[in-house]
Amino acid sequence: ATELKTQATLSTSATAAIHVRCPEVAVKFSGPSDAVVGDTVKFKAIITNRGDGQAENVSIAQVLPDQRNKSEFILTESVLEQVQSRIERLQPGQSEEVELSAMATSVGVMQANITVKASDGLEANAAAEVRVRQRVIEIKTVGPAARPVQRSGGYVILISNTGDAAAEGVVVTAAVPKGLEVVGIEKRTTFDKKLNTLTW
Repeated sequence: ATELKTQATLSTSATAAIHVRCPEVAVKFSGPSDAVVGDTVKFKAIITNRGDGQAENVSIAQVLPDQRNKSEFILTESVLEQVQSRIERLQPGQSEEVELSAMATSVGVMQANITVKASDGLEANAAAEVRVRQRVIEIKTVGPAARPVQRSGGYVILISNTGDAAAEGVVVTAAVPKGLEVVGIEKRTTFDKKLNTLTW
């Protein structure tokens, strides 16, 4: 009789795939291309979660002018508080649009930088550039410095805008000095006898 011995070896393996979802915060920042000193400049920020995980504690950390430029603007703290209270979390693919208002205070190129932060060290930056112009109205009176009594003299008031922004709706009022009498004016000029002023 022959005895047959056999041996069997069983080998198994298994692989488990784990997908880690990660949020990704991005921001687009835009504003008008031109503004005038004294204007309220409105910026728009679009904050988007481009990842596949939920972004937590999303907030605008800072909105600052570029310190390399002379132009400045003023952004009130109440605006920042309102913005931060509106954004807390963003789902994957979700966007949030926020408007920010700032006051242009000087001439030049104003570059505003925005920083958006979220949990886990997420951060995104963007910038918007606005050229700030200014209206500069100058008035000059041309005429004789002295005239004999009862002799008329012609005077011209020159108005010019030496700034780089258009001036609209300009109204000029000139007070006539005591001792002078207005004897003739242009049709577009109004003379107030009571106040002794010229307006056009």
